[in-house]
Amino acid sequence: MTIKNNFAVWGAVSELASAYKKMNSENELVDDIESQDLVKKAIAAKYDFFYRNGLLLVNPFSEEGELIDRVYRRKDFSDEGFELCRKKVPAWMRSKASKKNPPDISALEKALKDMRGA
Repeated sequence: MTIKNNFAVWGAVSELASAYKKMNSENELVDDIESQDLVKKAIAAKYDFFYRNGLLLVNPFSEEGELIDRVYRRKDFSDEGFELCRKKVPAWMRSKASKKNPPDISALEKALKDMRGA
């Protein structure tokens, strides 16, 4: 697979999670820890799903099982993984399913099954 434009597909987890802020009682913008934790869990579930199914070609977890905080580029995905990422991941990340504990990845599983014609 030759990829001419190796653009960023998924940003670093720390950057994505740090965007979740709220106003405190002194009207200061502070980290929304609860939302950040939910987003980190959803991202970890998404990365795990993609890696286990051969859609993400690099292991997103360290030997200790910790999520590696890095940017994932187009070359890090199979063609099928990139297609699923473009078509289904944004809607899943906005859904209630991604915010469950643990995140419900059944919509991603169904979309992958549909893509594979199984």
